[in-house]
Amino acid sequence: MTKLLKLTIAVTIPQLIGMFAAIFISTSSSIWYDSLIKPYFTPQKWVFCPIWIFLYFLMGISLYIVWQKTDPQHQLKVLGLFAVQLVLNILWPILFFVLRSPVLALLDILLLLATIVFLELLFNGISKAATYLMVPYMYWVGFSVLLNFYIVEHNPAFSFGNSLINIIH
Repeated sequence: MTKLLKLTIAVTIPQLIGMFAAIFISTSSSIWYDSLIKPYFTPQKWVFCPIWIFLYFLMGISLYIVWQKTDPQHQLKVLGLFAVQLVLNILWPILFFVLRSPVLALLDILLLLATIVFLELLFNGISKAATYLMVPYMYWVGFSVLLNFYIVEHNPAFSFGNSLINIIH
């Protein structure tokens, strides 16, 4: 496989995941989201799209670097963990906007953040550049954890106790 093809695949996959995630954030979800009590530091809605496009691009470049520098024996482990974080990433808008479950979304994003940290540690042993390219993503997801947690804590319908009851029923 040529370097250009690998680069194209590595950059395209995260972007496609981002486009797929955007499908779950519809107008009806927007009305629901607007009704939630959010922290004062919540970014304007228009900010999210360009940030995610940029982060998915950085993730793709990072993936390409690691894919190039990882020996075939370890590629499955590295690419597999990268795929896991993409799955967790795509689950968040489904849990938050489609199922309207900020509690489940919070659990997902905490697992996503832990996976990104582990991925960073793994990438650090392969390429410093790939590691640094993932740092903005890690920080943005960490910030998103704060936003998600605030929503859970300040919207009575989503308190941990109420959400567990709703999940059980």
